[in-house]
Amino acid sequence: MGPKGGNDGFLFYITLDNYQTLQQNTGQEGTDLLAGAIGKLLKNRVNDAHTLARIDDNIYTLLLSDPHVETAKALARDICLGISGLELALGEYKIQTTCAIGIAMISESSPRAAELLNRAETAARSLNSNQRHGNGYSFFQLNQSSSVVTTDAKAVQRVVDAITHNRFRLLFQPIVSLNTEIHISHYEVLLRLTTEDGKEVSPNIFMDSINDDNVLARMDMWVLEECVMLMRQSMDKGKRNRLFINITGRTLRNKSLLPWFAEQIRSMRLPADHLVFQISEVDALASPAYYKAFCSALHKLHCKICLKHYGSTSESDFILSDVAVDYIKLDGCYLKDLNRNTITKKQLEAIIKPLKEKNITLIAPMVEDTRQMSTLFRLGVQMVQGHYLQPPRHEMDYAFFDE
Repeated sequence: MGPKGGNDGFLFYITLDNYQTLQQNTGQEGTDLLAGAIGKLLKNRVNDAHTLARIDDNIYTLLLSDPHVETAKALARDICLGISGLELALGEYKIQTTCAIGIAMISESSPRAAELLNRAETAARSLNSNQRHGNGYSFFQLNQSSSVVTTDAKAVQRVVDAITHNRFRLLFQPIVSLNTEIHISHYEVLLRLTTEDGKEVSPNIFMDSINDDNVLARMDMWVLEECVMLMRQSMDKGKRNRLFINITGRTLRNKSLLPWFAEQIRSMRLPADHLVFQISEVDALASPAYYKAFCSALHKLHCKICLKHYGSTSESDFILSDVAVDYIKLDGCYLKDLNRNTITKKQLEAIIKPLKEKNITLIAPMVEDTRQMSTLFRLGVQMVQGHYLQPPRHEMDYAFFDE
């Protein structure tokens, strides 16, 4: 049951799901395009009598001056459906996302504005905890166990159908070395689901509401199997590619995946060090024991490890001290802050220096121009990635060694 009457209105806290992934994949151009579309969508759906604001890159607030709970529910559903239905194009890349909406009631007994905002934010965050993945709305209550949550119940079936009917596709974005002495091509592997009408859907859409670990394991196995086959085909043609494969937090808990994968690379006679498992700092921090065990097993296979979104939490040093990694992909916010001059080159150098001393290869995502590449090279970053170099494509066709 949702909240009952007696309210003056509602405060909506609207946060975009998987925004960091979108930043990494599309750069500033993509996130600006998305922000414009969402701003227009919200203005079209919200009456001028109510107050809309954008308080951060991926966060919007709405002051709904209507006392009726059903009105708040209907508007929240409408916004969720509207945002999930957006499909924007940036070159060959399709920009899609979902949102999590936290709703706090406003009444005579409501706390001050800062606490009210905190309540709405808490409700929004509850949609991304306990194996939930956004894509819905939640009312704040003092007892959060009674929050109202809406998710897409058809998500699991969509993934099962995609596996059964081979509707998954892989895209590849180059990770380019700033050191010309490296003679192997590096690509990040990105997953897309192809709908019946031929559209490609981002994982931000079809994974957000999946709580079935067995289904996610099947999807991960599909991706890994495809990567193994593609690598074997490339090697047969005399090409050497190193693939960065994204692994979710729940995959870290899957004890059967790596033994199966070990057999795959043995049977295909592949060099294990050409496969890099890319793990988010947030996922590593959420399950440190599973992360440590998973990485230990990867080391025994001689696969490589990349810790991505480094610096996105306050526990970066703790995560890094616990497990040895081969690559670190800096959080995209560092690049954005460097552009905005909210972080200096000296401050970024201080962050990078201890990482260089550990002999870890550093990757900077979301690089947008030659000037940035030159700055990063001088700071000691070895590899870069971003739409400026090449957006994700269906083929591994970046001209790494033409110069």
